[in-house]
Amino acid sequence: MERFNNLMDDLKDALTLSYKNKGLFLPALIANIVVLVLGIGAAIFFVVSIIGTVASFGNPSMSGPSWKLIATLIIVGIIFILIFSIIMMALDIGISGLVIGVVDGQSPSGNLFFSAIKEHLIPVFLTKFALMFIYSFAFLLLLIPIVLYTVTVGVLTGGWGMLFLTCALQTIIGYWVLIKVEDHRRGFESIGINIRFGRQNFWLIILVMYIQYCMTAFLPNLLGLIGAALASFFISFLVVTIMKIVLLKSYRRYGVTMT
Repeated sequence: MERFNNLMDDLKDALTLSYKNKGLFLPALIANIVVLVLGIGAAIFFVVSIIGTVASFGNPSMSGPSWKLIATLIIVGIIFILIFSIIMMALDIGISGLVIGVVDGQSPSGNLFFSAIKEHLIPVFLTKFALMFIYSFAFLLLLIPIVLYTVTVGVLTGGWGMLFLTCALQTIIGYWVLIKVEDHRRGFESIGINIRFGRQNFWLIILVMYIQYCMTAFLPNLLGLIGAALASFFISFLVVTIMKIVLLKSYRRYGVTMT
């Protein structure tokens, strides 16, 4: 009960700090603008490409698919994904730097934001690149259990089982970037700390993750279909920023027992 009361206090503090330091939400606005710009750019590119493909069928000199066009689509698609991933990664690191600074009593500033990105972007990128291969290998090994869980627990609980699994995974390994920026640790060392902290405080952190996912899913719907489409990323990052404050306070309060 004490931990629950502490969590409620942390949520109240997070909302109070966010209200007093609205500059915390500038990265959320940037994220939303980036997504809109990249989305519009990608849509225009692919529409033009489709029109060019359709037009090529009426050209007698061209028979069959245009492999050059297909290769271009693949390359441009990869570039879009890479740019998007790096920007989102940088925003996540920058938000972590802002959150740590605000909790320590500082005002949100470009220095907090960009200094965190400058120090941690390359290590985080390399760690996530390595994790991509680990995740792929783990997915292949766990494919059958994942499918069985999805068609049994996931279906029988009306999706709540999948939400629990998602929150559980985030509890174990979902905020190691925040820990890295906080403690200035190496990438995989931060992941190890995240796993231990998540295990030792499982039900507390899974509740934090559950609140985060529910708020992220619910709040955009209040804006209607068009509003949700235009502002969903802003709301998502706004919620993530507030919950990072809660996670940081919980991490500082309980720490990690090295066992």
